[in-house]
Amino acid sequence: MYQNKKGETAIWGIKHTDLTNKDKKLCLKEKSLPENYGEHVMYLFKNDYIKVFSKKKDEMKFLGFYKSVENVNQNKLKVALPTKPKRKTPLTVSKSDVFKKYDIDILGNKGGEIKCSAPLSLIPAKK
Repeated sequence: MYQNKKGETAIWGIKHTDLTNKDKKLCLKEKSLPENYGEHVMYLFKNDYIKVFSKKKDEMKFLGFYKSVENVNQNKLKVALPTKPKRKTPLTVSKSDVFKKYDIDILGNKGGEIKCSAPLSLIPAKK
């Protein structure tokens, strides 16, 4: 998840070819960033518990588990409700959506909000 230069929410899938190993750390290749990349918001991993708000409508859009990407070009994610974790449904991400990620312990109890993780380091492109 990132915000573009206009401050709108966007999703971007990191491919294996976008990463490189430097000094035993995973780093992004600079040329792999989207053209309109503004600011890192968060990484989403399978089974992350997320809450999605719509800024425009000032309401909660979704509360449940992130499963995978359905289509990056159409801003669609596959998500599952807490009551039906095996059933994946599509969620379309709009430009005004705000995401929050929460900790879930081994017993399924919801914890506090997980703040934005640091973006992967960038490796300057070779000229």
